[in-house]
Amino acid sequence: MRAAVIAMVAWPAARCVVFALLDGTLCALDAATGAVLHDERFTIDDVPSIVTAITVRDEMIAVGTIDGRLLIFALR
Repeated sequence: MRAAVIAMVAWPAARCVVFALLDGTLCALDAATGAVLHDERFTIDDVPSIVTAITVRDEMIAVGTIDGRLLIFALR
């Protein structure tokens, strides 16, 4: 059984839905087909963390983590 979803957001620029699970997994699904685009444990500098908040704007995604970090990534 997978863990519960803690955060989720639609990301139109990437044509996907991104969500984080309480077990530390970060996933992305294709918005049209539901195909898995990304599914792995989230780490920062090889240290596991848990994403607790996600937001997107155009081609940028920002995630907040349980250990108080804010990370911003670009789609490209």
